[in-house]
Amino acid sequence: MRINDLLEKIYPSLELVSDPFQEDEDKVKFIAECRDKGLIRRYGAVIDLRRAGFGFNAMVCWDLAREKEKELSQILTSFPQVSHCYFRRTYPEWPYAFYTMIHARSEDQFVRIKKRLAQALGNPDHKVLQTLKEYKKQRQKIDFSKIDL
Repeated sequence: MRINDLLEKIYPSLELVSDPFQEDEDKVKFIAECRDKGLIRRYGAVIDLRRAGFGFNAMVCWDLAREKEKELSQILTSFPQVSHCYFRRTYPEWPYAFYTMIHARSEDQFVRIKKRLAQALGNPDHKVLQTLKEYKKQRQKIDFSKIDL
């Protein structure tokens, strides 16, 4: 079986059952091979955080020393409330290179988490971009027939 055929096979949403791979050893082997080759970091569920009680979500943009990217990213990602962490280009009018998405149950909890994170980073300048409304959140749709693996 071609790799693209297998990707097409595992890509659609799985049924919500206790063992979605019970009947399909090919899927399990393929996912393990992709993980071992570094093609897949993890395979898991997507949780609706708001419905799960995490009603305050915000991206925090940090003005941190770019030359310490590795060290600082380790600090940022060590917090379990941080779901995403990115290092991006800066501009003269926007010096923020590090971006973290923080999820909390309330604004008060968010402030406490952000304060601990800022302290761990040496209290750098930062901006908070609160999520007010989510318009789209879905996994990326990929046409595997157009990918040569």
